[in-house]
Amino acid sequence: FAQAFSSVTINVVPCSISATATTADVSCSGGSDGSIDLTLSGNYGNPTYVWTGPNGFSDNTEDISGLEAGSYTVVASGDFGLGCSTTETFAIGEPNPISVNYNATPILCNGGLSQESITIIGGTAPYDVYNQNNQPLALGLAEGVEKIGQTFATNYVYTVTDANGCTYVFNANIPEPLALTC
Repeated sequence: FAQAFSSVTINVVPCSISATATTADVSCSGGSDGSIDLTLSGNYGNPTYVWTGPNGFSDNTEDISGLEAGSYTVVASGDFGLGCSTTETFAIGEPNPISVNYNATPILCNGGLSQESITIIGGTAPYDVYNQNNQPLALGLAEGVEKIGQTFATNYVYTVTDANGCTYVFNANIPEPLALTC
């Protein structure tokens, strides 16, 4: 009785996986428009994703968006059943909140002018500052640079808008003395 034998060679391709990402920070302080675009490389088949992040964030897609500032961790696993996975953490940043230092000198005579100054920090420079009548106080102002101007007595509502479209609104009440009568 004759037996036939044949030889079969099985090449096992080891699972390997690594991850990189392109991140986009939040555009305004306290916002939630950050994103992470994940890219995997290696030999991993059809991967699965488990994301975790701030305030109980979780997701199972490759790319994530609508993110607030913080650290996000992904575990990307291959499907070859070999325990192949990678764990990576990515940071989403945000600009500091817009902050304004505004001063106005007192008006000494009815009908006089006040000297006003504004300095802005935080957000993303340059900044534009308009009053409620859409009149500019400062256009293209750099961070930490003081802008000085003159204004009449009134109650202004100023809106600071930074390069990302983030806004900060503040009031400036500039009083004047009553007119003298004889």
